Amino acid sequence: RFESLNRFVPCIQQARADTAALAQQAASVALPIGDGQSLVQFIADADACYQHTTHMRQARQQAIDLVTWCCDVLRDMENSSAAENTF
Repeated sequence: RFESLNRFVPCIQQARADTAALAQQAASVALPIGDGQSLVQFIADADACYQHTTHMRQARQQAIDLVTWCCDVLRDMENSSAAENTF
């Protein structure tokens, strides 16, 4: 039923919102003004942040893909059930 599909919508929306928030945080990091050492540290920190954001996005995407696949299966089952009831 469509009610069962709708249960997954908030999960997908939250995962997408979390991914967008992580990307926004990574993009808003300010460049430091100072000696070369602080710039090197900044680059290392920014790279670590980017790697974390990329990892989280990939993990979220896998969850979204899995839920989407489940929704497709449920939709197919719903359509099959509806088709059987018309005969």
